[in-house]
Amino acid sequence: MCVSLDFGYYFPRYKTLSSTRKEEFERLCTHIIDNPNMQIQLIGPKSLDNALSVPIDAAGLVAGHIAELFLGRTDILDRVLGHPLAFLFYTTRQAYLDAGGAMGGQFDPIRGAVMMEHKRLVEGFGAERPGVSPFLHEFGHMLDFVDIVLGGYRMTSDGMLPGLRKNDGAIFTPEARMLFIEGKQLERERYLALANSAARKPVSAYPIGHPYVFQNDGEFCAGYLELWLRNPNYFATQNPRLFDSYATLFKWDPRTAWPKDFDFYVLQNRAFFDSGEPLWPCGITVGEP
Repeated sequence: MCVSLDFGYYFPRYKTLSSTRKEEFERLCTHIIDNPNMQIQLIGPKSLDNALSVPIDAAGLVAGHIAELFLGRTDILDRVLGHPLAFLFYTTRQAYLDAGGAMGGQFDPIRGAVMMEHKRLVEGFGAERPGVSPFLHEFGHMLDFVDIVLGGYRMTSDGMLPGLRKNDGAIFTPEARMLFIEGKQLERERYLALANSAARKPVSAYPIGHPYVFQNDGEFCAGYLELWLRNPNYFATQNPRLFDSYATLFKWDPRTAWPKDFDFYVLQNRAFFDSGEPLWPCGITVGEP
């Protein structure tokens, strides 16, 4: 399955696994791709035939990202795969815009679909260590909107991943929820302290995320999931409680696969905070433990 896809290059976790666990990872990828609720499409411009076959590596990249995240929590994955999951990739920017796409990528809860240009699926893999991952960001939005209890997708975001909500049933992970709320509160306090500082210097420490992800709970959910997977060492140092929330929820410490972070996000975020540019209003909320 996906014989031309270098799992160790695209999914650092794979390189840390034993031979037996690598086989389990590969079987999980096949299980994800073969699930009847999975829809992966490659779509061309309106002027062309849109019945395009999806390259096997594109399907493998989607499945591999999902498997890397959920290898230790297949119970949560099984609940997620109980929903229709659509991944719509467009051959050109214009094809994406013609389909109603906005910005660099998006999740549409009405369609239940992650939408982005096909080339963005491999964005960030051109360096020694993968960095920017638009797919993971949009998949984070999808997970936020999945309604584990009622099925389908909710139309509003609460910024919670499956397993963090009290009504998620058997997959609810109370310790992860407690840690998430405590860690998110710390990020909010840091952001507000920096926003209110006349000198624009952090009172205690920089927030981990860019001001963009402090707009609302949904962007925080998607942005911080991506950061946890791509900058785990910096993340753990800056906010151990929030880091442990994800590690507890997914039963995995990504630092084992990332001895050194890809520091694009860290440098970009710090540069913005130091630039003197006005910070965007903070729209994130913190729930009850």
